[in-house]
Amino acid sequence: ELQSVERQQKVKEALYIFLLQKCEENELSRTYTAWNSNIIQPPTGNVEPTSPRKGMILLLALVVGFAIPGGLIVLYDGINHKVRGRKDLEGLDVPLIGEIPSMMQKKHWWQKKQNVQRAIVVEKNNRDIINESFRIVRTKLDYFIGKKDSCPVLMFTSFNPGSGKSFVSGNLATAFGLNDKKVIVLDMDFRHRSLTGMVNRTVKEGITSYLNGMNENLDELIVRNGLSQNVDALCVGII
Repeated sequence: ELQSVERQQKVKEALYIFLLQKCEENELSRTYTAWNSNIIQPPTGNVEPTSPRKGMILLLALVVGFAIPGGLIVLYDGINHKVRGRKDLEGLDVPLIGEIPSMMQKKHWWQKKQNVQRAIVVEKNNRDIINESFRIVRTKLDYFIGKKDSCPVLMFTSFNPGSGKSFVSGNLATAFGLNDKKVIVLDMDFRHRSLTGMVNRTVKEGITSYLNGMNENLDELIVRNGLSQNVDALCVGII
């Protein structure tokens, strides 16, 4: 029984010593931390988030929104080689006699432009912008031609189809006809025959009949007043 009491005493003594050591270690650790810590600057903060910055994002979006369309416009203007106005002809030696407004339109921005009409739009006593444009061209042509040639010949041509050769030639001839001048229009476009489609009657014979020798009588092939008053037409004919 004495041995049992001694054994319990040793166990409790060892436990007491262990707890006492831990207590001393904690006291030393707390004392060391308190004496070696110093607040240099109090902590500060902002109520607003540091990221993302709304102002910077809006400014960047505004710059990009202007830069992209502007770049596309400059790129399109650089690769577009069409003649769109008087400025595109500056620096050339070719004389400019006038400008004709476009008669093409499109219903939606993704559609290609289509002709509003391919008929004669020049009319007597009509003073809209189209008629005035053709009258200005007629007056300038009279100035350029003068009286050197009693029967001048004008040729209308272009690199691409659908450029307005038939429309301009037919209406310009009508403008001359309204000025009491005799005009004859020859449709030499054997493929599209656009000018022939403007003639106000059905035509079976024309230039092809004269060239192949089927009909060499030009008086029979010419359509009198075929486009308008004082404007005759010599159509393509049957191909």
